[in-house]
Amino acid sequence: MYKMYDDSFRARYNLAPVAISTNDTFGTTPNHIHREIEMLYIVSGSSKIFIADKVFTAHGGDLFFVNPMEVHSIVVNKRGGEYKHHCICFDASLIADKSLSQHLTDGSLSIENHFPLGQPLTDELIKHFLTLFYAVKMGSKTLVFDATICVCQILRNLVKENKIIKNCLPEKKAAFSKRVIDYLNEHYHEDISSKSVATDLFYTQSYFCRAFKLNFGIPFSAYLNMYRILSAKEKLKDKNKKIIDIALECGFNNPTYFTRCFTKSVGISPLKYQKSQYSSEIM
Repeated sequence: MYKMYDDSFRARYNLAPVAISTNDTFGTTPNHIHREIEMLYIVSGSSKIFIADKVFTAHGGDLFFVNPMEVHSIVVNKRGGEYKHHCICFDASLIADKSLSQHLTDGSLSIENHFPLGQPLTDELIKHFLTLFYAVKMGSKTLVFDATICVCQILRNLVKENKIIKNCLPEKKAAFSKRVIDYLNEHYHEDISSKSVATDLFYTQSYFCRAFKLNFGIPFSAYLNMYRILSAKEKLKDKNKKIIDIALECGFNNPTYFTRCFTKSVGISPLKYQKSQYSSEIM
């Protein structure tokens, strides 16, 4: 079970733990991870969607789900016409079935990632997606109820159509993933590397690096940095904490390197991000 909760989306939370965004540019969304469940609706144009070790070609009308802590990124196709997507991120606490919520959070269950245009289930899911999206956008006074209803309708359809799957990885692969995540939960703030983690978990470094890339889709060092950035975002809620102290607490021994990594990942410096948590600025 994950012990570190990333609440970086809370700056966009209002009456319910749900946030929305829209992208209509040809930019690239770099690799990132978060604890929320993400829904991505491609309104128009096309893009490449990278989720863990899978790559999807996305077109207008497609819907995607990203499960908690799945590494994902987007590369927009500049030749695919005018591009636009809507995004909803919501906390699993909105799911009425708390057992299902827990299993999606701890990774023992996953929602299928891709729901293509033209399928009846996709149409039904998009209907609830848009209802929730505009409820958040309009600042509905009943948002907490609207969000709960929409999320439950979405999950109901996914369960009904068997689109929530048990992560029946081969036992060896599943054990590897769990051991690595448990280790990161306990040691991400320490001076660790692929070599030291491999040694502590009784793997050779070459095997560990290959297995990690196969399981998580990116090298260990890249995932570790993203994991540490998530922790930093949480700690930046405290306006009394110094940036240098947060860097050290999250495993960055070089504050300059921490600032560079954070800025590249989030788009603004740690100091600006910290200040934004206590202003009307929306992240």
